[in-house]
Amino acid sequence: MPIDDRVLYSVLTERLGLKSSVFLIDQNLDQKRILEIVGDFFEGELAIVEIDRDILPDGVFKLLTEAEVKLNNQLWTLHKNDNDPFPSNPHAHNYATGVKLDLSNGWTYRKRKCAGKIKAKDLLEIREKFQEKLDGKGIDLPVLVE
Repeated sequence: MPIDDRVLYSVLTERLGLKSSVFLIDQNLDQKRILEIVGDFFEGELAIVEIDRDILPDGVFKLLTEAEVKLNNQLWTLHKNDNDPFPSNPHAHNYATGVKLDLSNGWTYRKRKCAGKIKAKDLLEIREKFQEKLDGKGIDLPVLVE
């Protein structure tokens, strides 16, 4: 989906809390960061491409993804041996929005700042989907708390 430059500048300016798009030049934004900032504004993925072979050069660090689940067009990822046990161990990442999900209570965080809470029904569904993928792998989800 092509995005008009003016719309992109406007969204970035608003999301970053800048007074003018002129200040975007000082933000040192790469493509990945721009997509993190504006991705959820355009409601859903801008694009997902699946390739059936590894195209990354040797030596590129790769995350050990233990499980991925999709709920309502949102992809949640759980990593084996995540370096940061906050907010729960394990927890889920939504890279399109930059949000972490506490799998014990449904609270979401962006950079350790509370971003809200998902519905209990959705938390239970995400947990169920993760549990199906984790069965037999020796990884337990955190205990549910209210």
